[in-house]
Amino acid sequence: MKNNKLLIVTFTLVSSMIFGQVGINTSTPQATLDVVAKVPTGSAANVDGILVPRIDRQRAQSMSSVPVSTLVYVNNIGTGTATGTTVNIDKVGFYYFENGIWQKMQPINGPSDLTSAGTVIYTNGRTIVAQEITALMSDDFSITATSAPTVGSYIGNLNVEIIDNENSYTSTATWNNFRVKENGVYSIIMNLQLTDTKASVGSLGPVIGLWDDVSNQWVARVNDGYPTAGRLQTYTLITSINLRNDRTYSFRASPHFNNGTETLTIKAINTGSTGSGPISQVSVRRLK
Repeated sequence: MKNNKLLIVTFTLVSSMIFGQVGINTSTPQATLDVVAKVPTGSAANVDGILVPRIDRQRAQSMSSVPVSTLVYVNNIGTGTATGTTVNIDKVGFYYFENGIWQKMQPINGPSDLTSAGTVIYTNGRTIVAQEITALMSDDFSITATSAPTVGSYIGNLNVEIIDNENSYTSTATWNNFRVKENGVYSIIMNLQLTDTKASVGSLGPVIGLWDDVSNQWVARVNDGYPTAGRLQTYTLITSINLRNDRTYSFRASPHFNNGTETLTIKAINTGSTGSGPISQVSVRRLK
């Protein structure tokens, strides 16, 4: 009878340990799992700490139905690929599972992959440097129309690059284009000073904007009345839109063709009685 009672007590204690709080190196755990260092102070050389599972990228990529918050240490990226659930696994280190992919654990200050210039943002569970493009004009650029334009014309001379931290922007004396590294919401700003050889009224003035080179259409644009031929007028486009990484985009403009030959000129330098300086500029920056 004593042995039976002892067996019952033993099962009761084991059940309490399994379903209650568990302590390692402590009999009074303070949480679901409480791990206390064997030697919490002093100069002992023995190792204290927790070792999480160490796996290669292929193993992380092969896992399915991974619970949120799973933590691993990827010790080899020579296997597998940076696609799918492992799209963020591009270096050895700690990763946790969230939003359907392995997320990199990294501090906000000083990680090796935040060395490029740009604005630091937090998006999709990651701290990254936002893709940014800013370019000024090196010289005036003119677009001439002899018939009603059906497409926007490339803006050339947008080749004074202030920042292009993903090396995705290309510009020449006659055209420009860029791609975004990832799908997301991007801020688009165009500030162009222009002059046109023809006057127009209402909404018939020149057009500036961002063009989708794949679908061959405007994705963002602005136009305004242009009441006096030959006057300097500044057009500004400020918007935030979704851009896709499978498209190519370009900054374009178009004179509004009235009749005869019409020429739109975008000015690189603003001049006047109060001084002069660079005026026409375009920029792209990822927001999220």
